Amino acid sequence: MRLFALLKAAVITASVVTAALSSAGGRAADRPADTFVAAFAAESTVLDPTKLIAGVDQYYLSQMFETLVRPDPTGKTVNWLAESWSLQEENGKTVIDIHLRKNVVFHNGDPMTSADFELSFQRSKDPKISRQPQRQAKVERFEIVDDHHFKIHFSEPDGAYIAMYLQLYAIPKKYFASVGEEGFAKNPVGTGPWKFISRTLKENLKLTRFENYWNNEHAPKIKNLEIRIIPEDLTRVAAFKNGEVDWIDGVPPAMVSEIKAMIRCEDVQYHQRQSPLYRFPELRSEVAICQARSPAGGC
Repeated sequence: MRLFALLKAAVITASVVTAALSSAGGRAADRPADTFVAAFAAESTVLDPTKLIAGVDQYYLSQMFETLVRPDPTGKTVNWLAESWSLQEENGKTVIDIHLRKNVVFHNGDPMTSADFELSFQRSKDPKISRQPQRQAKVERFEIVDDHHFKIHFSEPDGAYIAMYLQLYAIPKKYFASVGEEGFAKNPVGTGPWKFISRTLKENLKLTRFENYWNNEHAPKIKNLEIRIIPEDLTRVAAFKNGEVDWIDGVPPAMVSEIKAMIRCEDVQYHQRQSPLYRFPELRSEVAICQARSPAGGC
């Protein structure tokens, strides 16, 4: 059975019900064939990963921005922008030693380097910028070894730093310096599989496939992704039924059976995690990106 095929899936989590249309009909006639449309009940509060605070921010930002490590669909931590990392001890203090991948570029073409993560660290510890500066409280200093190797030195051990996936997002230092805080917020640039096109508050976020994305296995299979904001449950479900959108979250529990009965929903799964956050990276590559999978479950 195909778990996720092109525009063909439905996913139910314990806290959020999501659904996706099948490719076998149902899309509105005026919908571009190269665009996948998702509809969320809530809108991201920011498009700057240093300033994220709400859970919904992660769903939007993770399309464009990436971290050193991340959870896989099972919750296991896997290397992402970090090629490798290790815990070390220097002068009796904890150090996280990180080696970056060398084939990663930002959406504007700048190569990713250690300096980009130094900027991320500096912004993350600044209470005037970051919503969670306490996460960097035990970091003593950031040391750049070379363009793809840096160390994070701690004043005392901090297990939460590892539990929170090494904290730092890749932020392009040169681009940020040229456009500033306001320019970066209006036109965010990351390393993720989707590249920013435009945002209309309370309406939508439009993204396009990043052609130079470093991770071929998780690269988008469709050209454009549009995330629409539809707060009202019934309106969002109606848009799904009418083929105006391909994927929705927040399906009212009372309507789950009705959604499951739709011929355009091929597969329904139940996930027992309290938060869809850990599932979202997989959704990003398998549903929102429309990555076809084989009957055996491989990509």
